[in-house]
Amino acid sequence: MLHDLRLAFRRLRKAPLFTSVAVLTLALAIGANTAIFTIADAVLFRPLPYADPDNVYVLATVDAESRVRSRAVRLEYLQAIHDFHRGVGDVGLRGPTTFTYHPAGDETQNVETLAVTPDYFRVLGVQAARGRLFERSDAEEPGRVAVLTYESWQDRFGGDESIVGRAVRLGSETREVIGVLPRGFILPTTSLRRLYYATGRPEYVTVTLPPPGAVQFDEAVVRLEPGVTLEQAQTEIDTLITPLRVGRNDLVVLEGPRAVLFPTGRPVMRFLVAAAALVFR
Repeated sequence: MLHDLRLAFRRLRKAPLFTSVAVLTLALAIGANTAIFTIADAVLFRPLPYADPDNVYVLATVDAESRVRSRAVRLEYLQAIHDFHRGVGDVGLRGPTTFTYHPAGDETQNVETLAVTPDYFRVLGVQAARGRLFERSDAEEPGRVAVLTYESWQDRFGGDESIVGRAVRLGSETREVIGVLPRGFILPTTSLRRLYYATGRPEYVTVTLPPPGAVQFDEAVVRLEPGVTLEQAQTEIDTLITPLRVGRNDLVVLEGPRAVLFPTGRPVMRFLVAAAALVFR
């Protein structure tokens, strides 16, 4: 084998142009495949940061004729699902992503934030990395408390262990920090489609309830009860909302969080992973 390696090395030295092209081609192929598999791991394979994520679903509204999807779901549908669906527990609701201005020395920064209902994180099965997450009593004073994301806690507050229980300036508001979300947590949410690009990783989250007279809420998450299949849960949703759809053309469907987080990336990544695998054959 050593003799073969020496022979190959001598031949490569005698053809420097061929050697350079071969090495460059190998480097590009290996680098591209590494990048593809790294991204595919996040999009297709890496576990989502929720407890038992296979039982977590996002509700979406679909036009029965055009099949156009919307994340906003009518509150009367959500109420019927919450009150009467035997296959789901509570319904967690998320408000719109907004931006607030935070003074930072001589400049002003945009701070991404959003509001959720008290049960939202419990439906996802998320535990606080520090402190606690929202309880129903927090919604009685919606402007008082906030939960930081782990990234905001580290970047803006230096990982200060004494942050929980303190009132701090968050954007244009002062709120008491009651907890910190775990590292790597990301909301199963769509991006903001106007003015700014929302990352799904806001700096902080507040608590809210549907305002009086509200017709719909931006996004809703549910958790299926043990032993309940997606097909069974969807059938019961159809049954519950049919009487409420008189004169309307909308349906409510269950979608997995990956379909929301990576709406176009999954089919593309499957194709690229298959192509990359063929390279190694």
